[in-house]
Amino acid sequence: MGETIVSILTLIAGPAGAIVLLAVILGAIGYGSWKLLNAHIIPGIRSWFEKQDKRFEDIMGQHKEDRAVFKDSVEILAKRLDKTEEKVDKIVKDFEEIKDRTFVCPRLKENEIGGNSERD
Repeated sequence: MGETIVSILTLIAGPAGAIVLLAVILGAIGYGSWKLLNAHIIPGIRSWFEKQDKRFEDIMGQHKEDRAVFKDSVEILAKRLDKTEEKVDKIVKDFEEIKDRTFVCPRLKENEIGGNSERD
């Protein structure tokens, strides 16, 4: 019986005991890592993604508002441009009418109307 106890103590203190101790330590590390991952890391990552999603939604909302303002501004500019084109067309038309009604002295040659004319 004494030899049996000595052989059991030798196994516990020897390689079998080391394997059991290693399994306990690795199990504790694995369990601690699992708890750390589930209690702190995953919730932190989840909250970071939720914050990023919120920021993205805010940016897209601002973009939609900016786009609406830009669209309104372009429409206003287009209306102003149309009015300006109408005014320019009217000015050109009036100028053509004035030019057609202007009396040209028959004594002047056509190419001398601009300024340097020779008198007969």
